[in-house]
Amino acid sequence: MKFDLKYNQLPLFTLLCGGIGVLLRLWLYSTGLDSDGLLIAAHPAGILALILSALTAGLLLWFLRRFHTHGKYTHQFPVSILGAVGSFAGAIGLLLTAMVELVRHEAALSIIIGILGIAAAAALVFAGLCRLKALRPSFLFHTVVCLFFVLRLVSQYQTWSADPQLHDYCFQLLATVSAMLFAYHRAALDLKCGDRRPLVTIGLLGVFFCCLSLVATDAPLFYGTMAAWMVTNLGELNTPAQASGEAG
Repeated sequence: MKFDLKYNQLPLFTLLCGGIGVLLRLWLYSTGLDSDGLLIAAHPAGILALILSALTAGLLLWFLRRFHTHGKYTHQFPVSILGAVGSFAGAIGLLLTAMVELVRHEAALSIIIGILGIAAAAALVFAGLCRLKALRPSFLFHTVVCLFFVLRLVSQYQTWSADPQLHDYCFQLLATVSAMLFAYHRAALDLKCGDRRPLVTIGLLGVFFCCLSLVATDAPLFYGTMAAWMVTNLGELNTPAQASGEAG
């Protein structure tokens, strides 16, 4: 029996897997803490969450093994109200995250991240407006977003490195890295180079990891809006070129 999914079914599949992951993580943090508030080693929910992650990543790679796209930009990223709304949601998440950095922290890195976050939020707004007209935005828009994630990773590492509990930070780390790489590949496509396959693969993985990051985090809005941005800006998943590739 052929085990495959159509490309336009993959976002729903990813969200379904992410939803299962959220339930597993809720189970883990509701029943898997010891008297000191630390996660119990080898809790079934934690093990299942890791297995689900490996399985989801493997299946996405399998389903996208033949993915390819038509060369014309407007065929890859046609007019999309949903894509624009996702970009605007991402902009809100970046803006609020930037404001938190500026208000709560006084370190130079936090100030830089805050300022860059405001610029990245504006960039996603402009990118969303481009989605409404199927226009190719300047590569600088998504480059700014990518740089924001790079600096945020550096900042978050200071917190994550002191935490011995893998489940406390591993999915947030993977979600942020995925969002960073998604913005990088999106900027490459804006320069008329790059490949849609890594964009779609990394975007879907980012959506999955963002879903799992909604649990046990102080920034659920950030990960929720990043998931909304990525899942709605994968581009057209069933172009004529892809249909012929599936048939082959």
